[in-house]
Amino acid sequence: MEQYQLGEWDLSELAKNPKSPAFQKQIKDLEEQAKKFEKIKSKLNPKMSSKQFKTILQQVEEISHKMSKIGGYASLAYSSNTQSDEATSLMTQMSKLGSEISNKILFFDLWWKTQVDEKNATRLMKETGELKEYLTYKRLFAKYALSESEEKIINTLDVTGISALVKLYDKITNAFEYKM
Repeated sequence: MEQYQLGEWDLSELAKNPKSPAFQKQIKDLEEQAKKFEKIKSKLNPKMSSKQFKTILQQVEEISHKMSKIGGYASLAYSSNTQSDEATSLMTQMSKLGSEISNKILFFDLWWKTQVDEKNATRLMKETGELKEYLTYKRLFAKYALSESEEKIINTLDVTGISALVKLYDKITNAFEYKM
């Protein structure tokens, strides 16, 4: 009976090596960018110009893109070998980082959902191009938004709660081998 050998995925376009100084610099840059973004909180105003709003959106998009890139690397590295303790550790580290970054930029999401009236929201969305649908969709969930502190608790518990349970399940079930 022939046995299929799994190959390895080439994730080098996302990151060369998670232990490298370059990868650590990506993480540090992301953390600094999120920390800098937090300072925008006091400047949020429903009557701001659409140009200012678009600049803020671009910053959120850039932070999300960078987090997706390093988080995607960790997720794919883990998916390619769920039995690897190194990949599991990296995945956990990136999940924790993702939660921290989300908590730092959460205020903007809540502001957009709950503190911008419909008239200003429509005005601000005019210049957002392809993000208009995303912003409209976000506002649909305004009635389900919790306070910032409650949302932060949920983000933090996701890492150690359900996500940890899913990782444990993956680690156990992905070790199963079947002969066909």
